Amino acid sequence: MQNQELPCVLISSFEGPYGVNEDHVEDLKKHFNLITMQEFLENKTHLSQKIQAIYIWGGKPHIDQELLQSLPTLKIIVNPGAGLDHLDLNMIASFGVKLANTPHAVTNSTADMGMALLLASARRILEGNEIATSPDTKHFSINWMGQEVTGSTLGIIGMGNIGYKIAQRAKGFEMKILYHNRNRRKVEEEQAVGAHYCAQLDELLQQSDFVMLAVSLTPQTHKLIGKRELGLMKPTASLVNIGRGQLVDQDALVEALQTGIIKTAGLDVTYPEPLPRSHPLLKLKNVILTPHIGSATHQSRRLMMENMVESLLAALSGLPIPNESPLFSSKESTVYLGVRFSVQWLSGKNHALGERGRMRKKFWYESPSLGPHLTHNTSSWENLTKHTSKKTRKEDSIRKRALDGILCRALSDLISTSEVNQDVYDLNVEFSKVSLAPDFSACRVYWKTSLSAEQNDHIETVLRRSASRFRHLLITHQILRNVPPVVFIRDKESAAIAEVNRLLEIADFGPPDEKDLTQSDPSECKASAASVSSHVSESTVQPSLFGINHEALHKQIMEYKRNKEKGHEGVSIGSAEQEREQVSMLQKQVKKKMKKAKRPKDDDITPQEYFLNRYDNQLDKDDTFFEECKPEYELQEALEKLELEDNSICEEQSSLTAGLGENKLKKC
Repeated sequence: MQNQELPCVLISSFEGPYGVNEDHVEDLKKHFNLITMQEFLENKTHLSQKIQAIYIWGGKPHIDQELLQSLPTLKIIVNPGAGLDHLDLNMIASFGVKLANTPHAVTNSTADMGMALLLASARRILEGNEIATSPDTKHFSINWMGQEVTGSTLGIIGMGNIGYKIAQRAKGFEMKILYHNRNRRKVEEEQAVGAHYCAQLDELLQQSDFVMLAVSLTPQTHKLIGKRELGLMKPTASLVNIGRGQLVDQDALVEALQTGIIKTAGLDVTYPEPLPRSHPLLKLKNVILTPHIGSATHQSRRLMMENMVESLLAALSGLPIPNESPLFSSKESTVYLGVRFSVQWLSGKNHALGERGRMRKKFWYESPSLGPHLTHNTSSWENLTKHTSKKTRKEDSIRKRALDGILCRALSDLISTSEVNQDVYDLNVEFSKVSLAPDFSACRVYWKTSLSAEQNDHIETVLRRSASRFRHLLITHQILRNVPPVVFIRDKESAAIAEVNRLLEIADFGPPDEKDLTQSDPSECKASAASVSSHVSESTVQPSLFGINHEALHKQIMEYKRNKEKGHEGVSIGSAEQEREQVSMLQKQVKKKMKKAKRPKDDDITPQEYFLNRYDNQLDKDDTFFEECKPEYELQEALEKLELEDNSICEEQSSLTAGLGENKLKKC
């Protein structure tokens, strides 16, 4: 029994060749109430107002005007794969319905299929299998041979995501790669796979040993390969088609294979599918046919389903759709759509909000000011990163802190594995905190930056590109019933602390290579210090970050370094002269202090006082003592005299007074 509170999604069926994959049904039922076409046709009046999305699988349900007119609240159609040639895009756009597909989910599997057909046709795999298994085979002929793949030339028509993946695989076979595309790839991308651009298709056809069709079907590419193009190819060439059957003139292809204009063909797609059982392609031994299974792997089909679910959830929540396909083909359709879309979208939105308000179960963390029921407002990425000034109640703050902790742990667990993708896993980045917006409009994830600006930019690009994948995994793992858009923000607080620590380390210990510089030439030391100084001053530091004035801090550090450099210069040029000046200045201060404390003159003195005065006079006249002693000793002695000045003066005055009194008493 399905949950009637979930949004209704129309599917073809649960069984048969066009039914939803049985391995995906339970995952889909976690998020949606699935309604089959048969159920819809039997109860159209009741269900037409409830269905908000269509889930296409295997080309079914068939989208026509009658179906769209019967679904007034329809918001989105999701389609598996990359091709949209089976859909009338203008008609869908005229009803104000959005469309999404899964182009990235089929890239690897389809590229693998292209290389499999190339190898099978080159080495005549099917023919060899028939010979090996035939009951009439008596011996294997040594002269039965195929075509060498390694070192041959591959021409790729359509260098999109799939075409580029094929080029990556062909590089492993040391193949020379040519490609023809509407737009030329970047030079770095060409060099990465060793590809060469051919502006003219004829040039590629004439030089290639294998021609691979990996282009979408459009009016411009319909029967792109015809009789003339096949005649330009080498007699030993093979044609591989993994795009659409109508890219090739099949009658001309049959003739080319029968008459030896080209050697072999490998076709995963034909027109129609399947071919009539009497079609001449089915009778040719130099043709390999497969039933359109380019994306038919368990991993690819599951990823397709997950991408479709992600697009459905985003559209039904009023959020940007990750893999939305453009529908406008002309100015008239855009203007017409603009009027109709506004009315259709608003009516569907109000109805959906009413249904959710009446029927949806309330979760423990939801309240009038907090919860996923507030996600209907679409916001731009810039607005999602800004902090909201909206105040919450005390109980809502407790709920929010609990949600922040749950999401932070879940995201940290995701980034520590390759479940998101390999690029995110290789970043080795750490999340510092998660802050959920009170209005549930954004899930802000703060990550710790590094000291390299280039590395930070790379991390930011990869995380922003994978944000929708993070959100989808949080939903599929049932962390919350619904998760707002995930936005990754640099943690400026941790960045500021790291920058301050770096600057303080420079102020305390100098730049990292200063120890080496002090042992080298003074001029080189000065130049290096100047370069370090300029480098620090040019670093991109915000002037006032978290109350720290970095400009003032920089100035203080630079002033400290300049004074330090001047001190180094003084020591290397005239340190002895400086110290002599300091010694003489201190000596003068000592003498001046001692003169002030000198006893009153008295003619009647003892022999002891006479010799003391004589010793003091000798110190005044003779400076040889100071010249012979080391400057450090003199400075230390002078400083000690100044420190003990007050105590020594008082003691000396009292002793001199007592001595004079005793002398006078003796005379008497």
